[in-house]
Amino acid sequence: MSFNHYEINDEIYLNDVLTENDVPSLVKYLNNPNIYANTLRVPYPYTTKDGEDYMKIVNESNKDIDHFFTIRLKENDEMIGSCGIHGSESNRRVAEIGYWLAEPYWRRGIASAVVRKVLEIVKSQYKHLVRIEAQIYVWNTASKALVEKCGFTFEGLLRKRVHKNGNDIDVWMATSAKTVILSSSSVIYTFLGPRCGNMLFVEEGDRRNRLACNTCPYICNIETKITDRQYTRLKPVDDVLGGAAAWENVDKTEVTCPKCAHTQAYFMQLQTRSADEPMTTFYKCVQCGHRWND
Repeated sequence: MSFNHYEINDEIYLNDVLTENDVPSLVKYLNNPNIYANTLRVPYPYTTKDGEDYMKIVNESNKDIDHFFTIRLKENDEMIGSCGIHGSESNRRVAEIGYWLAEPYWRRGIASAVVRKVLEIVKSQYKHLVRIEAQIYVWNTASKALVEKCGFTFEGLLRKRVHKNGNDIDVWMATSAKTVILSSSSVIYTFLGPRCGNMLFVEEGDRRNRLACNTCPYICNIETKITDRQYTRLKPVDDVLGGAAAWENVDKTEVTCPKCAHTQAYFMQLQTRSADEPMTTFYKCVQCGHRWND
């Protein structure tokens, strides 16, 4: 059987094949309450039949919208996890990512490296995808940090999105879509889709940027360039000594100007530091007007 091979590091690689030889590894690592607690479809206890059913689902999936990768050790080809992208027949521009890793390999940077690689593969081979979503249970801070590290942006909290073990669970919604909101100064311009009324986002198209809806298939190419530039004015600097009037009727003293070497200057003293510090003396040259202090 031919398959694709993708390097991750000196210890791990990915491929896109799952066989009956991997069922023992599925049972070995997925029969784990910690993995069950953070996934939606992994059962517990995990049996050989569960592994066989999972293998059948993967191998019979639609390869145009589903992209599956196994995580393997180089030393013995053992499967220690998987990462997959699951698409939708109704909207092939959007997909959801899911992943699991055997607990002995947690906290070693493997999962984040795998997710980055899978995103790289999928985005290069399946260019119709414009949005990849990740849904994460609210308590799963490790997975939340992982997708953030991989460039996902959190769009919000989906209240009671998942029903599991008799509980309605909140999940974080994160996406890898490159979206921006057009803005100018303090005004935010939002565009609403004509079909569903939801906010449109700007994304990269084949030849130009376009407005696209994350809910329905509506897209609209941006044909006209709109720019708006504003320059801020610098606030005038106040003379902390009170301006020219402050030098009227001040005393003179014998001191050498550092600029013109004249030997007389006006002077005044101000308390610019704390009360227990000496006052600062400011000078203004009688001849050239140069100012300095000591």
